[in-house]
Amino acid sequence: MVRTSSRGLCEIVLTTYDTFRISSKALLGVPWQCCIMDEMDTLKGQANLTRKCVTQLRTKRRIGLTGTALQNSLTE
Repeated sequence: MVRTSSRGLCEIVLTTYDTFRISSKALLGVPWQCCIMDEMDTLKGQANLTRKCVTQLRTKRRIGLTGTALQNSLTE
């Protein structure tokens, strides 16, 4: 997965947050059109390493899905 996505040969990557964090070096180098992330509430912690990787994604659009209502602000 990482090898083909870093060469721009992959249109869709479906992964877990843990795998994304482990493979972030290759995935962050790809200019994605859109990133859709499920369970956004897992990224809430400020010290969360996965959150830091996700915020570095080069993408035109970000869509976050959650089963809980956003309580404070849209920036979460």
